[in-house]
Amino acid sequence: MLSLQETTVFISCTTLIKEVKLCVDASKHPPLDALLDNLVNHKIAAEEAVKHLQTLVGTTLVQQVQQSATARHSLRPPLSLPLLLSSA
Repeated sequence: MLSLQETTVFISCTTLIKEVKLCVDASKHPPLDALLDNLVNHKIAAEEAVKHLQTLVGTTLVQQVQQSATARHSLRPPLSLPLLLSSA
């Protein structure tokens, strides 16, 4: 039987904001830049920054960017389902 081990990969909130900027229209960049600046200067916590990010661009986009970035860092597909490998 094949045993799959789950790995948790963390990406920083600053990385998440920067990645989201790559996916949105330039008109959304100034509020994202301000959010990033507030985070970097410790004016807000990461948890609060994520909530603001979700408000600015939508929860779905934030989740998709997070999955994509996580997949790139872990070299795994952005799926939460295990992959079944066949030896046939």
